[in-house]
Amino acid sequence: FIEEQRFRKPITSVECEKFEESWVSDSSRRKWAWVLKVFDQWMVERNKAVNEMSYSGEPLINENLDEMSEEQLDFVLARFIAEVRKEDGQEYPGKTLYEMISSIQTFLRVKCKRNVTLIDKTGCKFRSLNSALNFQMKEKAGQGIGLVVNKANLITEEQENYLWENGFLGSDNAELLCHTLVWVFGIQFALRAGQEHRNLRFKNSQLSLQSDESGNEFLQYMEDISKTNNGGLSHLRIKRKVVRAYKNLTNVERCPVELYKKYVSHVPKEISDNAFYLRALPKPKGDVWYYNKAMGRETLGNVVKNIMRRAGFEGHFTNHSLRRSCATRLYEGGVPEQVIVETTGHRSCDGVREYKCTSSTLKRKASEILQGATPKRAEIDVKEKNEKLFNNDVEQKYDGQREETGEDYNQSVVISTHSTKIVISYK
Repeated sequence: FIEEQRFRKPITSVECEKFEESWVSDSSRRKWAWVLKVFDQWMVERNKAVNEMSYSGEPLINENLDEMSEEQLDFVLARFIAEVRKEDGQEYPGKTLYEMISSIQTFLRVKCKRNVTLIDKTGCKFRSLNSALNFQMKEKAGQGIGLVVNKANLITEEQENYLWENGFLGSDNAELLCHTLVWVFGIQFALRAGQEHRNLRFKNSQLSLQSDESGNEFLQYMEDISKTNNGGLSHLRIKRKVVRAYKNLTNVERCPVELYKKYVSHVPKEISDNAFYLRALPKPKGDVWYYNKAMGRETLGNVVKNIMRRAGFEGHFTNHSLRRSCATRLYEGGVPEQVIVETTGHRSCDGVREYKCTSSTLKRKASEILQGATPKRAEIDVKEKNEKLFNNDVEQKYDGQREETGEDYNQSVVISTHSTKIVISYK
């Protein structure tokens, strides 16, 4: 009889170092690595320029960022923000400069374990740095640098209908079905373009088929970790996003429940890496349409781009277009903002407002109103108001004349409006 061990084996110091890394996402690490590389390149070129040009009073910078005192950081980073440029010599947008300092701040806090707050809107501590950053951001905005952001285009309902009707979305073959699920889940569950799609899995899945109290079947997505909820100490009390996609009874072809069921029925029983989106087989093997391995990261990331390109739609379409389209459609449908927040998984209404976008149709209507075109609803309201005023006026004149004489008699009342003269005879 071998006694089963309750606790795991003692961990090493190397394993403990991984715990430190859990405070920061991989994307944050990649960002600060890029900023540090740019900083090092700037420092070398600046020292070279100072030596060649003999700038009076400008010292050489020889210390690494993690070795600098707070006074040195204030001095050096102020000059870095004022002088840094892209590789082609173009200036960085103000927001990028802000993010550079933010990344350096994260690096100093996490990697160097220094309790520093570089960005201070009051400019009390790192005054030179914050003054330089504030000046540069205002100057770049005044020059129009970085004001146009290359956001993912919205996908209109007309475009989506075209895709369904012309076979660019559907379930006729393995690749088409898998790509269609990426599309449907992106719209229905407002998944973020990258990691949230890749995080979907079969075992201990975020997806489950359920029924409500009335017996209506739906596919439920329950978030595990995301950009705004990583499951750690800082997000301990954050409510997890839970979204339902109900069965489409009027259009089964587009039903998320039926598409999910069909996909699951064609995947192999054993899946090596527990990924949800699988590579399609060149030819189906009976009921099995897919390999037991995950779809490639690049293939998954370009699903929407490739669908829209094949359909002939021009523009900047990405998987993120689905998430933006979800928020915009709910907004234009009059759905309360709180419900939109719960669907997208934002932690505040301010966050979701960045995703909502007024469609071209509504913008055109707004422009027409400002140019003197009266919307149909407004025309109806004006007509009803005029009729109400007219009826009240007639009743008041009639009642007043009845009170004066106390008897009935023939009378004509003439009421003139801005466009019509109406004559009413009553007894």
